[in-house]
Amino acid sequence: METQGGLNVPDLWEETKRLLLQIPKGKVTTYRALAQALGDEIATRAIARLLASNPEPEKYPCYKVVRSDGSLGGYSLGVEAKAKKLRAEGIGIRNGKIEEMEGLLFTEFVSSKPLLTLKQEQERIAGLAKLSRVKLPKDMVVAGIDVAYANDEAWAAVVVCNQSFEVIEISVHVSRPKFPYIPTYFSYRELPIVIPAIVKLRSKPFAFLIDGNGILHPRFAGIATHLGVLLNLRTVGVAKRLLLGEIRKGRIYLGNRCVGREIELEGRKYYISPGNGIDLTTSIRLVKRFSKGKEVIPIAYAHRIANKARSYKLENEKIKACAEFHHS
Repeated sequence: METQGGLNVPDLWEETKRLLLQIPKGKVTTYRALAQALGDEIATRAIARLLASNPEPEKYPCYKVVRSDGSLGGYSLGVEAKAKKLRAEGIGIRNGKIEEMEGLLFTEFVSSKPLLTLKQEQERIAGLAKLSRVKLPKDMVVAGIDVAYANDEAWAAVVVCNQSFEVIEISVHVSRPKFPYIPTYFSYRELPIVIPAIVKLRSKPFAFLIDGNGILHPRFAGIATHLGVLLNLRTVGVAKRLLLGEIRKGRIYLGNRCVGREIELEGRKYYISPGNGIDLTTSIRLVKRFSKGKEVIPIAYAHRIANKARSYKLENEKIKACAEFHHS
C-alpha cells in the first residue's frame, strides 16, 4: 500500500493485474469474481471501468473477464477481438455468451484482499470517532470542503469563512486520484487530495463541513468521520443525496441507530451526519447557522472555488493547444 495524505491507499490496478495473470488458459472469470477477490463485490463496476481503460490488454488478459450471465462485456480492442481471443483458447461462444460457463469459470484467486483490509480499517476508525456535544462559540470560523474532477485530475478546495460569510482563507490542492470511485470507500479516493489542502491552512476553523457523509455509512465511517479521526478535527458530513438509511420523522436510521437528519433549505434537501468531535444536534445547529437561502455557504464557496480552479486549468490547456496548433 502507498501512503497518501496519511492514508494507506492500495493500488487496486496493480492488484487487479496480478489477478488477471492468474486466470488459466481456457478459463474465464467475471467482473464480480475479481471484485470479490479484491475483498468486496461492491467494487464490480469499478473493476469493469478499470479493465475498460487497460493500457496493456495484450499483457494483462482482460479479455478473459466476462459478465456474470456469461455475456462478453466490453473490451478496449473491441468485442469482436475479445470473442476471437476467447475462441482461440477453445472457449465456445453462442449468441454473445460463453457456452458451458460453469465449467469454465475460474475463481480460485490468490489475493491480499485489499478492500477487506480497508473495511477493517473503517471499522477501527468508527470506533475512534467521538460524537461529543459541544458549545458553539459566538464568533467562529468554519471551513467548507469540496472536490471537482476533470479527466484524470481532481481539485480539492477548502474555504474558511466567518458567520458573516466573509472568506478568511482559501486553500486548493490538485492531484491525480490513485483510487477509483467505489461506493463506501470514498475516503480513499478524496482524502489524499483533501488533506494536503487542509494542512496548508494558517487559520484554525472551529469545524469542517464536507460534501459527503459522516457516520451515515455502512460501517459508520464516511469521509467526514475518517477525516476527523485522522487529523483530530471537528467534522460534519453534508450530503445532497441519501445513499442508504431509512428516514423516520426527519431522522435517518441505519437499523436502530440514528445516524443523521434530513433538513430542507428553501426546498433543497440535505442529509446531515456528524463526523467526529461533534454530536448530531450540534451538527444541525452549526449547518443552519452557516446556511443562507438554499446553500450551506462554506461548502458552496468550496464548490465554486474547486470548479473555478478546474476551469482555469482546462481553459489554459485549450489556449496552449490553440497556440501550438497556430505555430505548427
